[in-house]
Amino acid sequence: MRLVMELEATGNFSRPEFERKYRTAMHGLCHTFLSASIFPAVQSIHESGIPGLFCFSGLSGKFGNGGEILADQKYKISVSSPSGPLFFTLATNFKRLFLSKQPIGFGDMQFKLTGLHEFKPALAEKDVIVSDGPVILTKNLAERKQFVLSKGTEANKNNIIDPKLFSSIFKSNLLKKAKQLGLSIADKPDVIPDPELVYHKDDHSPVLTVRMQIKPETGDYFVVGNKIRMNVPFREAQELVEFEKLMDCGFGVMNGYGFGFMKKVFKRS
Repeated sequence: MRLVMELEATGNFSRPEFERKYRTAMHGLCHTFLSASIFPAVQSIHESGIPGLFCFSGLSGKFGNGGEILADQKYKISVSSPSGPLFFTLATNFKRLFLSKQPIGFGDMQFKLTGLHEFKPALAEKDVIVSDGPVILTKNLAERKQFVLSKGTEANKNNIIDPKLFSSIFKSNLLKKAKQLGLSIADKPDVIPDPELVYHKDDHSPVLTVRMQIKPETGDYFVVGNKIRMNVPFREAQELVEFEKLMDCGFGVMNGYGFGFMKKVFKRS
């Protein structure tokens, strides 16, 4: 399930500064909601250590000519979870914020919460899904030999993972999540297609770099991943429902920081 939040910026904000603080702030807000839950089912799932139990999108809407966030403009953020109890907890808490008319703050950037609605992606065969931002494969640099997380230095866009290796790690991660969630498609590894890397028009690179502040005292980090597109590989109703759950997890790792959020874009004929 997914919750779409409609927001209104209370001022003009720098997009890079927003991106720098947004993911950590949103991650902390969701964790606060889940940690404070009095429901045993939520506490048990939240403390289980299973990755990908919630994810969220980036900010979408109309930006200024320089990419800045504009005062009084409408923006959207989506939050997803494959777990009914977790989604209910997150949705309930965001609804309370909406009813209380409290602003949502990302650092010192405030947004009014002006609307909420829930929806399911409702996938069908031949649908095409795309990542909202970079898909991160691993935080273990030594093991995968890929630049993923580096403190204090600009990312090297020439350090691009081999597409075959990317696909191999991507599928392994996806099947691991399916197994942890008890989904039958975990037993169908050959059905998962290779993800297509989405290249930028400006520099012909599939690499996306996100600058983020995890803790003020530790400085900034540069997180690097690849934006992807892929076809929905299933046609049976139960398989499509299970794949929707995987989408709601987010693909790759660091989903709790909003990486790997997937959305349906169109149906390929």
